[in-house]
Amino acid sequence: MKRILIALIVLLVLFGGAVAAGNRGFGPLVITREGTQQIVMRFGDVVNETEPGLSWKIPFLDVVKTFERRLLDLNTEQDVIQTKDQERIVVDNYAMWKIVDLTAFISSFPQGMSQAQRQMDRVVRAGVREVIARHTLTEVLTEARSEIMEAIRKGVADSFADTGIIVQDVRINRTELPAGIEKSVHERMRADRERLARKYRAEGEEQARTIRAVADREAQVIVANATGEAEVMRGEGDAESTRIYAAAFGEALHQVGQLILFSGVLVDAIDIGGGFPARYPHSDPPALASFMEEIVKASDELAVKHNCELLCEPGRALVAEAESVIVRVDARRGNALYVNDGAFGTLFDAAYSGFRFPARLVTPERLGTASPEAEFVLYGPTCDSSDYLPGPFVLPSCVAEGDYLEIGQVGAYGRVLGNRFNGFGVFDEVVLTDEPMLSMFQSGDDDAAQTAWPARA
Repeated sequence: MKRILIALIVLLVLFGGAVAAGNRGFGPLVITREGTQQIVMRFGDVVNETEPGLSWKIPFLDVVKTFERRLLDLNTEQDVIQTKDQERIVVDNYAMWKIVDLTAFISSFPQGMSQAQRQMDRVVRAGVREVIARHTLTEVLTEARSEIMEAIRKGVADSFADTGIIVQDVRINRTELPAGIEKSVHERMRADRERLARKYRAEGEEQARTIRAVADREAQVIVANATGEAEVMRGEGDAESTRIYAAAFGEALHQVGQLILFSGVLVDAIDIGGGFPARYPHSDPPALASFMEEIVKASDELAVKHNCELLCEPGRALVAEAESVIVRVDARRGNALYVNDGAFGTLFDAAYSGFRFPARLVTPERLGTASPEAEFVLYGPTCDSSDYLPGPFVLPSCVAEGDYLEIGQVGAYGRVLGNRFNGFGVFDEVVLTDEPMLSMFQSGDDDAAQTAWPARA
């Protein structure tokens, strides 16, 4: 019994020694822990791939190599890459990979992990460079980022398909402009925006010149109808110019979005500003809703649309049609009418800004009088040469001294530009609820609604 006990103790000591030696890579035992995998090689050939637990080897003949069974990561160095639109960016990326076949891995990378990591670094760099070169900077940053990452991962995974490695993911940590070129990039962006602005202005001016030239030729051929045809064509030119102007709001907002994207600065609000037109006899812009549609469409494409407030100031478009002025005809000389308001009152824009306001005869006892229309110019009451309103103002040809005229669309700046000079600025105010003469809220195709202008009781 005593001998048996001694033998057991000796065996336990020998086994413990073998385990201790196995922990240090010596002896016949191979100890494989959870999270690792080991391969036993003899004279360069694979003898065994171990599982977690104990296995055997021949001391001095077999060599054991240990590798991670878990997911491995590799951070690559920063690299400067050129995009499809010739922008140079600094890209920092990483890859997640795993060894799944030790025999294939050892066959592909005899030098082990260091060789595999170097190969992984080269393949990931090449894949990132190749895929990014096929996309623009905007796509890399926003629109197609997920598809780009998947294309890079698939390309890298295919490169390691027969090496015992699977590539789980390839991701870009950070993308930024190279140090020292931010200023040149911003200057180029500014130059591009200025070029686009000049292009849009030139297109609008060219179209306006073309339409005016056509109108002039028509006026020479058919003198009797020249004035009406020229006015129609000018209106079409102004409408087209304003359509381009409306589109420019959307384009400008798109460019603002690009600037925000390149600057990397989050903004709380974008103020589009004013500049929205109103409808006058000489200008027939699209309805205000068309401007809003362009702005909404462009704002929906902003990368920061969910946390950025959009502001605009369509002052003239909202209030021009909200006010008219009633003036008295004090005298008539041919087609010149002398009235009791003018450049120093509510009609400043008609004198100095070239505005043509809609006008109609509102003398109560003459409302039913049938009379052909004629074009008139107006003079204010100051006897000042600058108190001249060239119009023309289209009115019944029977207008005479003592008549009253309604001049519409003066709600924008009419009252605020009036002053107390020579008795101006004193008037009676009446609030009416009928429709304005012209409106940004009516269809431009509804000619009856735009030209009927029913007299007010």
